[in-house]
Amino acid sequence: MATLKRQIPVFGFPHQYDTIVFSADAPCEFAISSNAGGVLLKLSPNALGEIRIEDFAQVLRDFTADGKARDFTLSWEQNSQKFTVLPCRFELSSAAISFVYTHFLTLQQGAKPTYLGAQEFVTLYSALPSRDAFSLSLLWANPQTGEVREASLSEEQSDGVVTAGANYYRLDVSPAQFTPPAEGFSLHSYTVTAGKRSQWFILCPVLDAQPLTFVFRNCFGQLESFHCFGTMQQEVKPTRSAASFAGKTRNYRVQSVPEFTAQTGILRPCDFALFEDLCNADYVLLGSELGPEVCITDNDFKLSSDLYEPQEASITWQYASRARRFEVEPDVRTFDNSFDYTFQ
Repeated sequence: MATLKRQIPVFGFPHQYDTIVFSADAPCEFAISSNAGGVLLKLSPNALGEIRIEDFAQVLRDFTADGKARDFTLSWEQNSQKFTVLPCRFELSSAAISFVYTHFLTLQQGAKPTYLGAQEFVTLYSALPSRDAFSLSLLWANPQTGEVREASLSEEQSDGVVTAGANYYRLDVSPAQFTPPAEGFSLHSYTVTAGKRSQWFILCPVLDAQPLTFVFRNCFGQLESFHCFGTMQQEVKPTRSAASFAGKTRNYRVQSVPEFTAQTGILRPCDFALFEDLCNADYVLLGSELGPEVCITDNDFKLSSDLYEPQEASITWQYASRARRFEVEPDVRTFDNSFDYTFQ
């Protein structure tokens, strides 16, 4: 007979189920099932009279790779245990039951730098009968007069909440959607809260280089953005295939797949985890959630223990499409259609 030695949480991240231990005196069959499939195991006890299901977190990560929480049932002999697993690629030091009700689903630890044209999301998970409502607190500043004003918004006054899956709720908090309280004011920072969850955004000035935004599926399976405030380089090295035809050597196939490298600019310690999450992402879009899909091919992310050395990183990508992508620039008119041509 097999007996569960340690109770498993009814709600958790995959790493919380990495090792499941039973006390047993004979071989036993175990079935782990969900609506996405199942696993059947027949295991024998070791010399200590234990049956151990180990390295199980990776199996659960595969089942939740689509970014959706799933209900599982662990069955053995005449017993069963139900539990819910939330997607998470990382091993967090906090259990899911405490993390999701005190944090939005992001690895950003402190204030997040953003800019006026950026796309921003906050996503929460709640399995409670009634979820916490989103609210926003905005700080506006007039650089000419030095006056500051605060404003509060409810989720109904923003772009609205999108259901990003069962028990997942996402709010678009892109700064461009907020209207200044009066002429001359610009958005300095804003805070989004929902219950005990809070995320602070600070707008950074755009100087020499236009910031570059990546929207990616983060370690919790939800869309999130990261902004590079440094410069960008483009490198074109076509791959050529040649052969001899009629006494002449010709290229019969040329594949031009440019690679782009973006510098992050100065990274603060609270940005490290989010950038690492981007480097591990398998689904990345450029610019916004409607932008083209890109494939990350490399990154340079080395952290120094020197407290006085600025920390920077870079990320390299190419467009996911096979054909060379070319952005057509719109026509620029010096004058509109009302211009008077009678002088000609």
